[in-house]
Amino acid sequence: MAHVASDVEMHDMEGVEHRNRALSIPISAKDHLLLDEPSRTSPSFDDRASGHHSMQSAYASPMLPKGEDLSQEPSLIHEDERSFEPRKAALDGRWWRALWRCTPHILPLSVTIFIIVLNVAQAYWQDLGRPHQTTRLQAWQYAAKAHELLMAYSITAIAVHRIQYDLCVSKGVPLGFVSAGYQLSDPLFVFSKEWLGGVTSFTHPKGLTKVMPLGILLLLGFGLTVIVGPSSAVVMIPQLDWWDVPKPQVFGDIPERPYMNFTAAQLWVPDITNDLYNQEVDCPNDKNNQDCPTPALDLVGGWVAQHQNQGLQPNITVAQDGGVTRYLTSVGGPYDESSWTVTSTVGWRFARDLGSFWEWMVERNTSLAQNISRPLITPSFTDPSLKMRKPLVQAQCQTYFNPDWNATQFEFPHDQLKTPPLDEFLDEIWTLPNSFVKDLVGDNRNPGYIPDDDRPKVLFDWYDAATNLSTKGAPSLGAVVIASTTNENETMLAACSFDGRWAPVKFYLDPRTDPTIRQDSPDPMDILKRTSQKDLRELKQMNMHLDWANTLNFDAPTDSDPKATAVTQLLEGLGNINAYNHWAIYPETPKDQNSLAWRISTTLGLLLTEALAHAYQDGTRSSVVYHDAPTSKYGVNESYVRPLDDLNVGDVTGWSKSKNKTTWVDQKDPTWNDSIPSWDVWAPQNGYTEMKVTVQRYGYGYGFNGVPIILATTALSLYGLLAIAHVILIILGRRTFNGFSGMGEMLALAWNSNPTQGLRNTSAGIDRTTTWKQVVRVREREGKQLQLVLGDARSDAGENDGKIRRRPVPGVLYA
Repeated sequence: MAHVASDVEMHDMEGVEHRNRALSIPISAKDHLLLDEPSRTSPSFDDRASGHHSMQSAYASPMLPKGEDLSQEPSLIHEDERSFEPRKAALDGRWWRALWRCTPHILPLSVTIFIIVLNVAQAYWQDLGRPHQTTRLQAWQYAAKAHELLMAYSITAIAVHRIQYDLCVSKGVPLGFVSAGYQLSDPLFVFSKEWLGGVTSFTHPKGLTKVMPLGILLLLGFGLTVIVGPSSAVVMIPQLDWWDVPKPQVFGDIPERPYMNFTAAQLWVPDITNDLYNQEVDCPNDKNNQDCPTPALDLVGGWVAQHQNQGLQPNITVAQDGGVTRYLTSVGGPYDESSWTVTSTVGWRFARDLGSFWEWMVERNTSLAQNISRPLITPSFTDPSLKMRKPLVQAQCQTYFNPDWNATQFEFPHDQLKTPPLDEFLDEIWTLPNSFVKDLVGDNRNPGYIPDDDRPKVLFDWYDAATNLSTKGAPSLGAVVIASTTNENETMLAACSFDGRWAPVKFYLDPRTDPTIRQDSPDPMDILKRTSQKDLRELKQMNMHLDWANTLNFDAPTDSDPKATAVTQLLEGLGNINAYNHWAIYPETPKDQNSLAWRISTTLGLLLTEALAHAYQDGTRSSVVYHDAPTSKYGVNESYVRPLDDLNVGDVTGWSKSKNKTTWVDQKDPTWNDSIPSWDVWAPQNGYTEMKVTVQRYGYGYGFNGVPIILATTALSLYGLLAIAHVILIILGRRTFNGFSGMGEMLALAWNSNPTQGLRNTSAGIDRTTTWKQVVRVREREGKQLQLVLGDARSDAGENDGKIRRRPVPGVLYA
């Protein structure tokens, strides 16, 4: 009997379960409480054993209050109603609720806009080395992390709101996207079948969903969630760099408009002649005068005496007026293989005046000198078509050993001189006439023999290439060197070609660090490597005249060489006295012999470059003067270095403009017009060129310096645009959603929804992508309840009763 009762019991249980499924009666939280009471809901063992079953069975429908049946909405007047969730509206259409829903976006959006504006405005924070700077920078890291979390929350809220909208108002959401809004921080989600099913599902987009399909919005949300964190840190934390200082912070009440008392054409002249120099200065006899090219001789001679035999690329420190130094630099190939060098330096006068400018600012306690811990001062021209320039010399030498003075054909080498227009003549042969060699050798076919006191150690002469080489655009200057080698019967001849250019340069002074004039192209080879072929043609070629070059080669006899000149003395430093009491220009080793062309080209290239650094018209005049300096404080027309007496301004202080003519008149004249600055008109008419002094400071600030900050700003801007668009849509649409904003609420909604055939066999997982493609909607059901509906707007396929389910209505309270 026990066995029979068990069979009957199981049969009844299955029947009750089948009826429950057919009725599809939702079990409320109250009903679950009733089921949890053993005395009221669970039959005793004896009842089950006897086969008596009632609706109180654990497998039966829950007990309902008296007077209610299964076809009616469950009553909510039970005495334990306080223990249940109250009914609530799923949608809210009130404007203030919509405004309230925007609050999660206000703070991160405000911070985003603020830090982007800081970078656009290039706001400066503080100089390097301020107290507690490291601690404050670390605090920025925490602020950036907090901003990241706020943005991630905002992006999640945007994605979830869009899913809520599509579920309740629009055409629905692919099943694969239902939980996507809660997984934005998991980039692996985009590789799942849920994502693949969602992006390949077609939901007939229209309206907002057509402008921004949900898949694109979610993909944007995934990307932004990943990148806004580092982007916030990059944009929010100040960068250590050089930052422009506004003029009022630099000069204070001192006028900031300087002028160069030359025109650009007077500075970088194409023809280098002796007419450039003050004729009152006797350059050969006053060789240390900075207004002459001759100071280069002692400067280069020091390098020859100490370093030329080491094969090092010269980088000579040149101390000069203005309390600053500059570098005279030469580069080339390996010294025992190469014969070509490139040499450059900053002009002597510009370096002097830049140093004098800083001294002038310090003496007057300007803001620049007082308040900026590390300024960077860069001179340039107001006219963007004008560029600062520096001398650049290319030199190449070729050596001939034991030549036949009568038969050997000597050549000026130029195969390495490829700067336009020299590249057009690479196949030409530039011959050194034998007549020139014979005249130079004369009776000294074997110079350097010590016992003959009248015999010179080195024979040298410049060659006028500009006149003797018919090719226009060829190097303007050549040189010939003849010297003994290892004994009295061996001789060497070197032929050299020199090409001079005015090369563009940007130079600056960092006076708090060191007094050295720095430049953007310290390696002169960089100018030739980095410059395009078109720009190379803009390297202004100069014509170094023979009379100017001969100024460097004045007679300078010594006890050991009574026929020496200034240049032969310099070249004699390349040699020494050998064991046979014979002077030679290099020792016997093959390595030293191979390096001879490099040493000669480097020595003469340095000499010419430094001489060109002094090639200015009247170099004693200052390059920079102030504009309209207040007489009471600084004196009239005070220069950075000294007052300029050559302006001849007199007592005239104003301008009169009539009939499109501007004339200078006395301030008492009725036509005087103070709206026209006097210098603006007078200066260019009298050979003055307006300059610009840019000051930067080294510290922390905001700006777009580098690719990372640009990418980070782009990412934050995308977030900002997304958040702003979302806020606008919420306020204009006035549709906010109170429910299923989290995974728990979505789970509760699913739990309260009818089972569906579309998800059959998915209780242990989902394998097919097509399952995730099915469209899910939130719709009403009987009893003012909401449920998830899979498929079209009618009830789900499992309960296909043909009824059209209504969308949630704003303000309606749902159970």
